[in-house]
Amino acid sequence: MRSTPQELIKFYQSKKWKAVRAFIKQRDQGICQKCGGIGQEVHHKIPLTLRNYQTELAIDPENLVLLCKSCHDAERGAVQVREDVMFDEYGRMKPRK
Repeated sequence: MRSTPQELIKFYQSKKWKAVRAFIKQRDQGICQKCGGIGQEVHHKIPLTLRNYQTELAIDPENLVLLCKSCHDAERGAVQVREDVMFDEYGRMKPRK
């Protein structure tokens, strides 16, 4: 399995992403928009790639939704399964140990 490109890791650590992430958590009132549980992960409906991470799509609220960890894992798994990274309780991408 390929690792996450450094460009995407830097995007997820950026002030711009942190600000939009906080906005989405507030907009969705901390509630998972799929199951109604406690929302923890801001999910891109259209996944980010090296081709689109610098576009407005990356921070477009219409492309973002708050999900609980379980629903987020299910959504991500539907697209691809990553064995090398995970998200911490703040939604930050980090390497799996």
